[in-house]
Order: sequence, then structure tokens, then C-alpha cells
Amino acid sequence: MGDQFSDRDSPLSTGHEPAAQSPMGILRWSGFVLGLVAVVAAVAAVMPSNDKLQLREGESAQSVRLLESPGGTVAVVPANALCGNAQLDEGEACDDGNLSSSDKCLANCKLQSCGDGFIHVGFEQCDDGNADNTDSCLASCRSARCGDGLVQLDVESCDDGNADNTDACLATCETASCGDGFTQVDVESCDDGNADNTDSCLATCETASCGDGFTQVDVESCDDGNADNTDACLATCEAAACGDGFVQLDVEACDAGLANSDAAADSCRGDCAVASCGDGVVDAGEACDDGNTDNNDACLASCAMAVCGDGFVQLDVEACDAGVDNSDVVEGSCRNDCTAASCGDGVVDVGESCDDGNTDNSDSCLSSCETAACGDGFVQAEVEACDAGLANSDVTADSCRNDCMLASCGDGVVDTSESCDDGNADNTDACLSSCEAAPAELPELSTQAENLDLANFSLQLGAFTSLANAEEFMEAAAQVVPGVRVGRTERNGKTLYRVVLGHYPTAGQAEVIQHTLAMAGMGSLLKVRR
Repeated sequence: MGDQFSDRDSPLSTGHEPAAQSPMGILRWSGFVLGLVAVVAAVAAVMPSNDKLQLREGESAQSVRLLESPGGTVAVVPANALCGNAQLDEGEACDDGNLSSSDKCLANCKLQSCGDGFIHVGFEQCDDGNADNTDSCLASCRSARCGDGLVQLDVESCDDGNADNTDACLATCETASCGDGFTQVDVESCDDGNADNTDSCLATCETASCGDGFTQVDVESCDDGNADNTDACLATCEAAACGDGFVQLDVEACDAGLANSDAAADSCRGDCAVASCGDGVVDAGEACDDGNTDNNDACLASCAMAVCGDGFVQLDVEACDAGVDNSDVVEGSCRNDCTAASCGDGVVDVGESCDDGNTDNSDSCLSSCETAACGDGFVQAEVEACDAGLANSDVTADSCRNDCMLASCGDGVVDTSESCDDGNADNTDACLSSCEAAPAELPELSTQAENLDLANFSLQLGAFTSLANAEEFMEAAAQVVPGVRVGRTERNGKTLYRVVLGHYPTAGQAEVIQHTLAMAGMGSLLKVRR
């Protein structure tokens, strides 16, 4: 047999001596001995420093023997054993005559079996000679692997023998944990394999939800982890904003949601401010509200209507407004109607000599608040007859005189219709008081009626049918104007007697005398006649 040992040739055998051999046998024996020496030398090379065989418990150098196969394999077998002789001896399960323990018959003549410490090709993947299922070779002589249901020490953290990644042990034989990317049933609600708390699965392997304190991208606008609707993030995970119906502390004064209004009285405003004066809406207790703080328009900043006396000057309406200091009697004050102190308000202010509160220039106070005076150009009623201002003159004919009297006979100025004017009433000089040149001789008082000269103008008084009545009146008239006489006329067959004063070539001259007699109370009875 090719790879067999012969215990009969072994010098370690006991109870047998070598028999006489043929020359061929001697040569064969010599070769065996030389081979055995070589084997022993090889064994000695791996022996401990005491150069003795390492024997198992109960063995001695006399109880074992070495067998060598032609391939150089050495086996230590009992010295009295016949294992390796290729014959099935008593106590052997097999004997294939070789030292190979990787076939079906081991070098110790036992049948191969899992756990014998030898790997049998085609039968075992491994064999570490133990029943430990936590090392790399299982007790079933299969190589340990993830999924075999046995936990390999220092290699696997778990092994439940399945490929289910939703239980406590992953298909990779790693203990399931949050963040491994697999959702563990009854333990995790999700597992996306990352630590991002802004997606749908939190780093704690809980499904993201409003109130978890993390803002989920594209789903929530905020998440502060509480149900407080008065902070910046609502319990619905929406950012607090004016109009959401919740009052944000330290930010909003009110929030009525859809009921916010910038038009309805007393509503919370669109900017979540409480209705108040100045918001442009007339609320309870306000007379107006124009939305500004301008006190110079029709509505004050206090939301009261602007009125004279409120202390604010309303543009284009009031000239002034001193409030309680407005006065219609105090010099220089703003008046009670909010007009500035001025000429014509009835109060004499600085720069005024009078103020009668009207614009009548014919009374004692002009509309310019100057005291009326002759020469001011205005005729003062019942005081002046005329007033031409700077045109008043005591030398110009027919002018209003400097004393504001009308030009008249006796004022010393020869006016139109006067032939002379010597400024006196003396009828004994060359100019009569009637402003006519005195005649060469004045006619004497006559008591005889004369026929009237109808070619000239004269002053005539009535028509008397009695000469005596005419003469009585003539005597009275002679006390004022000399030269009066009684004239006689015939009219409708009747004789009439008239008191006649002078003969004047013009009606104007006759009218001057008439005016003089009127001043004496007789002028109203005299008529200028031819």
C-alpha cells in the first residue's frame, strides 16, 4: 500500500524482534532506519528545548511510536497499536494505512467526524475540535457566518438567523439601533439613517410632528415644542402673525383674526394695534380722527374737532388762536373769533389812535383807525361840509376850504357866479355881502310901489294885494339887506304888490342874496324872479 506505516519495522515496537531477512530485506530495513532517523531529526527540530517528545497525559516514550508516510507526515500512535498498517485491527474504526486526517479515516484510525479537529474536504467547512458556536467554526463544522443564528465573538454583535432588518438584530448581525436606517418594529416609529431633525424622521427615530421642537422643512414654518399660542410660534407650527387670532406677547396689543379692521369703529386694527385716536377711524369718544397728529387741520391730534379757542391755529381758517388768552378787549390779543388784532376790531391797539369797529369814514374815527380831521379827504357827517383832502384850498375858486367849508360868498375868494368877495358882510364898501359890486348909489328905502323892471332878476316875496302888508314886510327886510322896496305888477287884471330886493343882471347873483336872507330865516319865502 502506498502510504502505509509498518509497526513491525519500528524500533519502538515491543515484544517483537527483527527476523532474519534476505539481502533485499536488509536493504529495505536499512532504508527505513535512515528514513526514521530523518523523521526523528525533523521531529526533534520542532521539539522543545529539552529535545523530548511532547506526550499526552498517560503517555511515555515507551508507550508511543512514530509513524511516517512517504509524504513526510508524522503520526504519534500508541506503541502497541496496529493503526496505520492498512488492516482493520481490533479497536480501530478504520485503517487506510496513511497519516492523513482529512479523509474519511483519521491517522488514529477513527472515522472522520465533526469535532475531531480535522477538516474533511467535501464534508466539513471547518473543524476546530470543539463545540463552541461563538468562534469562527461552529459545532456543526460549518464556518461561522452572519445569519447562522449564532453570535460569533468579537465579530458579530448579534445573529438571529434571519435577514429581517425590522427586528432587534439586523441582517448584518449588528444590533438594531436608532439611525441604522431600518425601522425596528414596536421600538421605532421611523429610521431614516441620519441625524437630521428637519426631515420627516427625527434623530430619535420618532416620526416628526408639530410640537416636537424641530422645524420640519417644507412642512412646518416653526416648531418651538410647546402649545403656547402667545409666543412667536403657534401650537399649529405656523409662525405667529398679525391676523392669526392670537395675541403675541410683547409684539401685538390685540388680534381678532378675520375681525381685525382698519375701518370698523373700536375694532382691533389690521396691524394688531388697539383702536386709538390717530388711527384714522372715528371710535367711541372721538369727534374725528384723520390719522395724523397735525393740530393745524380740522381735526386735532386729540381727535377733537378744531375750534376757535382750542389754542391751535387752523390753517386757512384762523389767523391766530391763543386759547383762553383770546380777548376782544385786551390790546394786541388774538381776538375771540381767532382773527389777529387789527384796525376795525373795536380795540385800540398799538399804532392806532382810535378804533370804532367799523369802516365808516364819515364818523369821528376813520377806517384806518385814525381820528377824523379836516383835510383827511373824508367828509365827517354833521361836522364838515366838504373835505377834498390835499385839494382843500382857501385861495382856489370853488374849492373846499381848508376849514372843510364849502366855497361861499364871504369866504374871501371870488368863486364862479361872484363878481367880488371881500370876506366881510359890510354892505357899505365896494363889495356887497352878496358878493356883488356895490352900485354907485344905493336906492333909498321907498314906501311907494314902483313898476318892476322885468329885464333884471330880483328877489321877490309873495304877492300881496294890500300895499300896507307889503310895506310891513319891506321894513323888516330892510333890517337885513338895504335896498328893498315894494314893486307893483299887474296880473290877470289884478294889482299885486311884491317886496323886491335889488335888481341883478344874473340869476346867480340874485341866488346869493337869497341864501343870505335864508340864513336870517327869510330865504324860504323869497323867489328869484324877473
